[in-house]
This record gives sequence, C-alpha cells and structure tokens, in this order.
Amino acid sequence: MSNTTSNNDIVLQIQLVTRIISTYLSLTMFIIGTIGNISNIFVFTHLPLLSKLASSWFLGASFMASQLVLNTGVISRVILGFSGIEPG
Repeated sequence: MSNTTSNNDIVLQIQLVTRIISTYLSLTMFIIGTIGNISNIFVFTHLPLLSKLASSWFLGASFMASQLVLNTGVISRVILGFSGIEPG
C-alpha cells in the first residue's frame, strides 16, 4: 500500500515540476518573441531601402502573423499555467 502511495506522490511531483517548467518557458518564449517581432517590424518599416522592397512587406506581414500566433497560442498556456483556469 505504501509503495503505491509513494509512486503516486512521485508522479504528482513530476507533474507539478513539468507544469512549472512549461509555464515559465512559455512566458519566456512569449516575451522574447514579442520583443523580436516588434524589433523586426520597426527595422523593416524604418529603413528606407527595406521599406521599398516587396519582400520586406511580406516579411512584415509574417512578423505580424507570428505575433498573432504568440498572442493567441502561447498566452493561453501561460494563463493556464499560472491560474489553473482554462481560458475560453
């Protein structure tokens, strides 16, 4: 009986550690990704040579889409990790 209890405790501890790591890694990924996307958008819109190229407009749209993915996908995992409440 105590062997089963200790195994359950170990499983619960591993689940807790996994949840904490997932939450903080998701938050770190969100922050770094947001900073990277904003800096890329800033660079591609403020350099005169790059703002005239059609490929820079495509890259700008790609950065904005990446930010949308970060805002919708990663932030929900962060909310779930910190509060335990499933958003939506």
